[in-house]
Amino acid sequence: MVLPSLQRRDFLQTLGLAIWGLKEAWGASGGPAVKISEIETIALKDSDKYDLTLVRVRTDAGVDGLGQAESPSLVIDSIIKTAEGLENLLKGEDPLQVERLWQKMYSATGLWGRRGVTIAAIGAVETALWDIAGKLVNKPVCELIWRSFAATREATVWFPGDTEQEIRERFGMAVQAGFQAVKFEERPGGFGHVDSRTDARLVRLIREIIGPDRDLMLDVQNCWVEVGQAIATCRAIAPYNVYFVEAPLPPDNLEAYKRLAEATDIRIAAGDWGFTTRFDYIDLMEKGGI
Repeated sequence: MVLPSLQRRDFLQTLGLAIWGLKEAWGASGGPAVKISEIETIALKDSDKYDLTLVRVRTDAGVDGLGQAESPSLVIDSIIKTAEGLENLLKGEDPLQVERLWQKMYSATGLWGRRGVTIAAIGAVETALWDIAGKLVNKPVCELIWRSFAATREATVWFPGDTEQEIRERFGMAVQAGFQAVKFEERPGGFGHVDSRTDARLVRLIREIIGPDRDLMLDVQNCWVEVGQAIATCRAIAPYNVYFVEAPLPPDNLEAYKRLAEATDIRIAAGDWGFTTRFDYIDLMEKGGI
């Protein structure tokens, strides 16, 4: 089932107005011209098992912004620091011109690949630019991009679980802590990896633990390879009031996403696996039925 959502045209128009408003807001405050002076990468490692990269964009006004790339620091650093990389490309630029600078980075790196780590580096820099913009005009970035979410803020907690005992303990803790929304993730040998019957049993268990009124979200992380399996599982878990199923299928098969969305009343979500630019999301919405 395809549910009503924010229209892309409305979002992009609002985003354009927000970007234009950054310059207006900063100029009205009497702030001086700000220029990008440096882009720094910071490697984050978790016992050599997980490699992330922080990206810090520095300005000549002493206002820095932070972004993050879920990619190895060695690769991200190369994309930023090489002679034709993002740092030299953006030095001396106005950090408030976020959309123009994104397009400049995207156009200049076309031969490096339109997706993957190149976009991860560009995205980290863009996030840092928005961070700078929010600091300069003294507004939350969500308001600069779209609107304030203060009235609808809701904390969410997510858990994996290897055994039913762990599931009971972890989601019981979430209930005691007062969380009104929870998310359950796939786990090798458990949810998302065995069969539809196992998945339905685990979802039923979580619903019993959290009660009828909390939102329950599921993250499959592309583990349902066959669309038939995905449809069967969504039908099996439908009685347990699942808010959405995230990344149920591999990102390369948009036709499977469309078939699944048409076959179930559960919301189908996707985004962080294999979808990296606005162009991917347009295809996901228009061809994948999301």
